[in-house]
Amino acid sequence: MWDFDNDGNYDLITTDPKDPAAVWTWPDPHPAASGDEPITVTVHLKVVDSGDSPQSDETFKTLIIAEPPHAPYASIAAPASASVGVQVRLSGAGSFDIDPTDYITEYQWDFNNDDVPDLVTNTPTFLMRFEQAGLQTLGLRVVDNGVMSDGKLTSEWDYATCLIGDNLAPVADIGGPYTVYEGVPVTLVATNSYDPNGDALFYAWDFDGDGTVDSTNAVVEHTWTLPGANTIWLTVSDSALSNITSIALNVLAVNHAPSFAKGADQTVDEDSGSHTVPGWATGMSVGPSHESGQTYAFGATNSAPSLFSAQPTVSIDGTLTFVTALNANGTAVVSVWMRDSGGTDYGGQDTSSTQTFQIVVNAVNDAPVLTVPTNQTINELTLLSVTNTAADADVPPNTLRFELLSGPAGLTLDPANGAVAWTPTEAQGPSTNDVTVRVYDDGTPSLAATNTFKVVVISANTRPTIDAIPDITLLVGETLDFTVPAHDSDLPSNVLAYALSAYYYENEPPVHEPILAPDTGRFVWVTDPADEGNLLWFVVTVPDDGAPPLSTTRIFQVTVNGYPPTMGFTLTDGVPQLGWSAISSRHYQIQYKNNLNDPEWQNLGGPIKATSAMLSVTDNDAAGHPSRFYRAVLLPAP
Repeated sequence: MWDFDNDGNYDLITTDPKDPAAVWTWPDPHPAASGDEPITVTVHLKVVDSGDSPQSDETFKTLIIAEPPHAPYASIAAPASASVGVQVRLSGAGSFDIDPTDYITEYQWDFNNDDVPDLVTNTPTFLMRFEQAGLQTLGLRVVDNGVMSDGKLTSEWDYATCLIGDNLAPVADIGGPYTVYEGVPVTLVATNSYDPNGDALFYAWDFDGDGTVDSTNAVVEHTWTLPGANTIWLTVSDSALSNITSIALNVLAVNHAPSFAKGADQTVDEDSGSHTVPGWATGMSVGPSHESGQTYAFGATNSAPSLFSAQPTVSIDGTLTFVTALNANGTAVVSVWMRDSGGTDYGGQDTSSTQTFQIVVNAVNDAPVLTVPTNQTINELTLLSVTNTAADADVPPNTLRFELLSGPAGLTLDPANGAVAWTPTEAQGPSTNDVTVRVYDDGTPSLAATNTFKVVVISANTRPTIDAIPDITLLVGETLDFTVPAHDSDLPSNVLAYALSAYYYENEPPVHEPILAPDTGRFVWVTDPADEGNLLWFVVTVPDDGAPPLSTTRIFQVTVNGYPPTMGFTLTDGVPQLGWSAISSRHYQIQYKNNLNDPEWQNLGGPIKATSAMLSVTDNDAAGHPSRFYRAVLLPAP
């Protein structure tokens, strides 16, 4: 409920919070004259809900109604004080123009209080320095793009004062003392630095004394990677004067963990005695170069001490040594680490990460015996399923695994039971294929046997296929035109032919004979008004020219309907909902014009597939248009 002139009477009552009729024009108090002074008006809005006991709330908004053009208003902002030689920001961003279509084009600055512009800018802010101390009076007036008969519209001057004091150098405070460890980040804090004049400070850190600024933050994190004495420097500046200070640091050494590269796993025979592997461990390092004077040694343990009469050890030159025990076989997991003399002060690390490797002591082994299937003959696209067999004479017997060494593409071999499976493709017939199989045991060392058998593939014709053809509904007068989706998987492909074997109808035979091209499979049938209400079934047969010839048949259904009734619509809260009778499974496109004289129809959304006898759609974009015309377009059948 709107009361635009606050006279106690509601000028508009509506249920739409964005009602386009909520518009009000305040009358000009002096229509014959221009340049009226702005007036203040109050707009009253009350809202009421629809509950059983209606509740309401109201609000008031004060507006200033002005008759353009008006001069803009200047507003200058400057700091209350500043220092000689230090940049300060002057701003006219608070200036404004009450005319809705006008904007400020010039900012005129007066620095010597003579009401004469000393600088004109087209932006509201800029930086400047004052070179003399004293109370500085600053003036600003602005110009907008409005035009009066006597020229541009210019504001009154607005003034601000800034007390310019003698600049004093800032005081740098580098913080500390700092305890610094090699390789550990340290936070350096300069936030206790200050400027006696209160000017903004700029920071410059030099961590290595090379004269290059390494950071410009008040609080910064840095890491020293080498131990020893260091000096860091801090310079603070107010952009005119600066101050520099430094602090000496002693970076405490933190031991780095040693490292090495382990060698390969070792495999030896049972009862093989003493073994020496020179250079098994390589790349031994006690840490960075400044730790190179440290000494080191290796340590080792293993998971199966009973396998050895002398346990595995590693010497400082990386040599691995061990002696196998009599009549013992198996696998030992050996853990090796390296320790240096650098200690663990300040969180240092004197031990490397533990690395593991295996020593496998093999037992004596006998080779398995492999029996392969007899030679096989099969048709292409027919499953071959045969099994290899193997035996192992060891007691207890070793576990046997099968491996396919060679064979045609697609043939698989089960590694656990030796089963062979293969269905030759069309492209693999006719052919003769060697299948070579290997069986191996898990003894030490692993022993194997290999054998081969043949598989002869005979070529055979494959029946062609026709993709499913969905039921089709046509309107009288429409033409059904499509290509029968037939395929032949033989390689090379056979030549396919197309034939309309038969067709059946529910009422009367079709007026026009359907045509199926025998070489391309294109099906064409033109409906006639006399076909309305008829239901027909068409039988398509596709034979190939293979040996022997094979064929496939597909039946599809066609329903012929008359034109559906015209569409209708309902209007709810100004939103139209369209409804119309539809043909099941056909696609429709709703189109509209806002004026029948418009040259083109516009699509409302995308195509809609009919899943029932009635379709409907809502046009949520119709609001704001005084009229809109619609049509439903039946899209061509597939």
